[in-house]
Amino acid sequence: MKAAIFIVSIVSTIMAKPQYGVPPPPSYGYYEPQPIEAAQHTPAESKYGSVPVPSKPQDTPVQAPPAPAYTQPEVVVQPIVSGPQEDHPGMPYDFDWSVSDDDSQNLYSHKESSDGIITRGSWQVLLPDGRTQITTFEADKDGYRPVITYQ
Repeated sequence: MKAAIFIVSIVSTIMAKPQYGVPPPPSYGYYEPQPIEAAQHTPAESKYGSVPVPSKPQDTPVQAPPAPAYTQPEVVVQPIVSGPQEDHPGMPYDFDWSVSDDDSQNLYSHKESSDGIITRGSWQVLLPDGRTQITTFEADKDGYRPVITYQ
């Protein structure tokens, strides 16, 4: 019984007609290009009559339009008015934080302090290769000076 159903389904699949007017898939074989016929130049038709299409370029040169004339814009600069400039000293501060997660083996920390003039601090991070990068720094009006070490 199962064999008969199988044979009937195979035969019906082979004999089935395409449905819904779908054309067969295109052939991907060699395509011979067709020659292109030369275009015929005919006068264009419009409601005002025919306009002849020139067959060769005109002998008279075409004049370019004159360059536009620009004037220099007037620039008005208003002075910035501000109050007296006061040199405020920096605010002293001190902070630190750290993360030590044994499950993910992450170790991060940051410690920084400032007296208002010089800022000192350090941070450390566990690198993917297992080393710990420790950056110790000092910063003041002359710039930022880090010292990087690895353990």
